Amino acid sequence: MSDSKFVIYLFISLNLMHCSVCRASNFAEMTQKLSCKENVLKALGKLSQNYQWRHILKTKEYEIFRSPLGKVGSWVEFRSGERPELQHIENGKMLRYTWSKRDCSEAKEDLGTVTAFSNAPFKNSFTDTQLEKLLSQNKKYFLYLWSPAMLYSSKTHNQFKHVAEQMGYTFVSLVDERPPKESIKNDTKVFGITDQYQGFHSFDLLMREAGLHYPVSFIIENGKIVRFPIVGVYSPEYLAHRIKVERRSLASEH
Repeated sequence: MSDSKFVIYLFISLNLMHCSVCRASNFAEMTQKLSCKENVLKALGKLSQNYQWRHILKTKEYEIFRSPLGKVGSWVEFRSGERPELQHIENGKMLRYTWSKRDCSEAKEDLGTVTAFSNAPFKNSFTDTQLEKLLSQNKKYFLYLWSPAMLYSSKTHNQFKHVAEQMGYTFVSLVDERPPKESIKNDTKVFGITDQYQGFHSFDLLMREAGLHYPVSFIIENGKIVRFPIVGVYSPEYLAHRIKVERRSLASEH
């Protein structure tokens, strides 16, 4: 099958991330009124027994949830409604499952290769392969994603680096690949960014809501990465607090 554009709902969530209605619901509540509930839950059970659902969107007609499946680049997105839909992404390929409104019979469609980025990667882009490598090393990393399009993310680059390194993390600088390279180089000069940065081109980080805003930061520790990023700019003191909170969260995961 020919390559297809990535049919995720990430772009829809840009203006809905802070909607109080969206935060009020959760996956368990949604399934209580789900069409074809038994068939849908059976299909989900075959993929995983350990979901970490994130509520992406709520409308009058449906809700959308997303969860990782425990492997870099492996995700599911689920949309409720009269005709439930499940998208399973694995090894760069996407399968879509739907259930008939008439008799709840299941249909599976191969949507081909995931194309999550519209831009070509840099020569030294940070991809899922690099993310897997960091996770396999059982060390402590702090991933900092910044963009010249959001000035404060460039301005606070070195501040975040200092805090992260003081707390024992290896700092990894990842830059938005979409702005002109000249603007990236300009910001490195203006704000004294001397780190060897890499282009951000990781599908898994994208699904963890990287790219919706800059800066966003992820911590990696003991072979695990936080489910959600640290979003925005903070004082050194509060950033250190946030890192400690995320560290405890990772330690509590099984």
